[in-house]
Amino acid sequence: MKKTLWLKLAVAIATFMMACGGTGTGCGAGVFTTQPQGTFSGVKNDSSGALRLTSTGFTVLNQNASQILNLFAPGGHLDVPLGCTLQSVNILGVSALQLAIADEGEAFCNDETCGLMDGRCDVKDAKKSIVINFSSIHFASKSPDILEGTVVASVQTGQI
Repeated sequence: MKKTLWLKLAVAIATFMMACGGTGTGCGAGVFTTQPQGTFSGVKNDSSGALRLTSTGFTVLNQNASQILNLFAPGGHLDVPLGCTLQSVNILGVSALQLAIADEGEAFCNDETCGLMDGRCDVKDAKKSIVINFSSIHFASKSPDILEGTVVASVQTGQI
């Protein structure tokens, strides 16, 4: 997946949260104000920024969840390329097993001579596509400082 898609999603969510969370009136006000009790007196974390999203902001965020989803999965559909990968499994610190994931060989390959399940990842192994179809996404607050997202999706791996 391209980094630019994730960057666009992060910027869009951060911008949306800044516009919708400052005043308790939901979207539109977009200004920073002090908390109702005055200045923050809790433990402050070193970070590049902090946002506060009101319950009205969460309502607006969830009402626009499909547009947010479209930023990284247009039409609720995402293709993730999967290349051949070798993975070693260690038991008690000793390499016991080597797994070849997506060792598919060339297109229309059906034996080891063209790379199918030959235990090697090389130029013969064509990338396969994992298809993820998103049905819905929902955002919620998880105290004190976590934005929780729930996604309903199906994953189609094909013949991998």
